[in-house]
Amino acid sequence: PALMPSVGLEAVTRAFAKIIDGVNTLSLEKLQRTPTARPVVP
Repeated sequence: PALMPSVGLEAVTRAFAKIIDGVNTLSLEKLQRTPTARPVVP
């Protein structure tokens, strides 16, 4: 399993490209984590 078939590599590359294209349509505010209150530790 040291080698990956070219068809599999192509599928993985297309999947990552689709994710990146989807993320590029979002605003920075949607990508940032919303601030949450820190839990109070006694």
